[in-house]
Amino acid sequence: MIQKKRLNLQYFAYSIVYSLLILFAFNIKSVLDFVNVSIMYLPLYFIITVSNYNTKINDIGMIEIEYMQNRNKLLNYFKSVIIELFSIVVMIAVHLCLYLIFYRMDFNSSVSIYDYVMHTCTSILLFVGFAYFLSTLTFSKSIAIFVCSIFWIYFMINIDSSSILNPFFYVGNPNSSMVYVYVQSIISIGFIFLTGYLKTKSPYFLQSIRRF
Repeated sequence: MIQKKRLNLQYFAYSIVYSLLILFAFNIKSVLDFVNVSIMYLPLYFIITVSNYNTKINDIGMIEIEYMQNRNKLLNYFKSVIIELFSIVVMIAVHLCLYLIFYRMDFNSSVSIYDYVMHTCTSILLFVGFAYFLSTLTFSKSIAIFVCSIFWIYFMINIDSSSILNPFFYVGNPNSSMVYVYVQSIISIGFIFLTGYLKTKSPYFLQSIRRF
């Protein structure tokens, strides 16, 4: 049976609960604090959900059966990507609405809603692309979450790093160049399309790559 990604009320309920957890777990005193916390912690939700969905079937035999039955591999994959992108938009919007309801702090010229949306989306997409790629390549939710978490922890510790791969560059320096956004967006898209390519390959081909 071919697995297809779907959105349901439970999915939205989880996102709201996670958003509320972030808003009340941290001492948010300003709009900048809200944007920084969002950039750093919203990606964690998607690391888990993407890795979990993409590895629902982890037995190599069952994966091969699904591969043989799925005649529109790329189409079904990109449908799931579109749904994931929609869920990111919903999460960012819900998180913003909850913030405005509970904190009643207005954005201003120095920190705008545009800054929030752009930098939070860039951070989330980088982790989503990475999680899609790793979980597809390894068939393992644990490995995908572990590697993404190590990547997350490293840049949380080195938040001021000038590395082009730093997803939290805005937190370290709000005046960072837009080059970070452009490059990380390209990398995210690259991971998504590379994953699409892997989806067209036999699971045994991917298994041989891992052994190599």
